[in-house]
Amino acid sequence: MIFKNKGTDVVHMIKKCIHNKKGLTLVEVLLSSALILLVFTGFINAFYYSVNLRVNSQNRLQAMLKAQTCLEELRGSRGEPDDNGEWTELEELEEWLVGEMDYEESSDGVYEKDNIVLTLIDSDTGIPEKLIPVYVEVSYKDQMDKNKVRSVKLQTRLREF
Repeated sequence: MIFKNKGTDVVHMIKKCIHNKKGLTLVEVLLSSALILLVFTGFINAFYYSVNLRVNSQNRLQAMLKAQTCLEELRGSRGEPDDNGEWTELEELEEWLVGEMDYEESSDGVYEKDNIVLTLIDSDTGIPEKLIPVYVEVSYKDQMDKNKVRSVKLQTRLREF
């Protein structure tokens, strides 16, 4: 019996609100508009963040693919190989980068082209003499922080002779 009376009271209240001809007050309209605006702003921020995150991921993937392609070109090309099919010396690799691949030497052992930076190290501690450590760094702009430049770095070792 208690539920029945409460149910009819709720139905009676809803009917009363529907048949009310006065409408809503200005305060009610402003509060509901502000609430809708807050919810809508949250959805827009989440959408903007997800789009920028997707673009950053895509840029990182493209930079990684570019770095891998560069390393594969280095591994696949041997310039003028000796009988073993390997580079005969580091200088030959450097000449090939500048002459055939159009890299510019920015400093000793550092070569640049577009947004790719190749670093060749003549001797590195802990690495056998016949291996040339090669570092490839590809940079890209961060979509979320426009002033920040991020980079992908990969490393390999090439046989010298």
